Amino acid sequence: MPEIYPLEWSNERLKILDQTKLPKEQAVIIANNYVDVLDSIKSMSIRGGSVLSIAAAYALTLAAKSVSTNDVQKFLEYLENITYEIINSRPSMSSLLKVIDKIFGKLSSLSTVQEMKDFVQSEAEKIHKEDLSINYRIANFGENLISTGQTILTHGNTGALATSGYGTALGIIRKAYESGKKINVIVTETRPFLHGARLTTWELVQLGIPTNLIVDSAAGYMMVNKKIDSIIVGAQRIAKNGDFANEIGTYSLSVIAQNNNIPFYVAAPTSIIDTESLDGSSFPIEERNREEVINFNDLEISPKAISVSNITTDITPCENISGFITESGIIYPPFNNTY
Repeated sequence: MPEIYPLEWSNERLKILDQTKLPKEQAVIIANNYVDVLDSIKSMSIRGGSVLSIAAAYALTLAAKSVSTNDVQKFLEYLENITYEIINSRPSMSSLLKVIDKIFGKLSSLSTVQEMKDFVQSEAEKIHKEDLSINYRIANFGENLISTGQTILTHGNTGALATSGYGTALGIIRKAYESGKKINVIVTETRPFLHGARLTTWELVQLGIPTNLIVDSAAGYMMVNKKIDSIIVGAQRIAKNGDFANEIGTYSLSVIAQNNNIPFYVAAPTSIIDTESLDGSSFPIEERNREEVINFNDLEISPKAISVSNITTDITPCENISGFITESGIIYPPFNNTY
């Protein structure tokens, strides 16, 4: 099967597969500095919790390399300011904060600026490699929940494009197919950025997995008419009690699934479990540009005078979830700091 890699670190620069151009064109952005990386995050050229954490680590690497001072304190102050910019590029993504804390928290133990620069890059490369290993472990655990002949619905994009190159929820589906199971996949278009229609279907076509694309509002019909056996989605952030934030529309799917006795699983690395948040009520809700809703492919589809709420994240309560598929196995809330 073809391999898909959204990021590549090479020759002191970051190559980014521009996901806003898919599926029509496979364009690559060359990020020579941290600003280029942040611009790619803000424009949604890269998106998805895991790949954003990797991109954030490389953004910090590029920022560190740009500093000419040998003064440790000035270097740390500069990098600290950059960390705020990185976190604010997608504030709803807990993975950004986690990776920054992981890298920045260890810098103070080093003696020289050069040691710090080398450490930041080595950590970025390590995080990149570790994520792929985590993807494989999630897929191995989740694949056991899928049987031959089943139809699985997924929402948003949680495959190679959203990670280091394999996937979480979509990685599970891929693993089941690679294991020889005859399965079908239903993909919601995932408005307004069409992550399902543009990205997930593109990945599934590359992999040769039988796929049916539906509009978001058709999911209820499919469930009521027993055309779906299970649902597997990803997550942006998970609270201590199991509430989780994800792409808008996830909550609605969970409610309909519960009403129709359809298993609803969340596939995610344990790194996005936020044990300091007791529940999902404190999670930031991202609202993006109105143009994403009223324009499609440069075509105006709604009057400009209309008021628009482009809320891109919702919170699904823990009671709607069958289980969390992680690299540590299938786990259940409440969660603690051991993950």
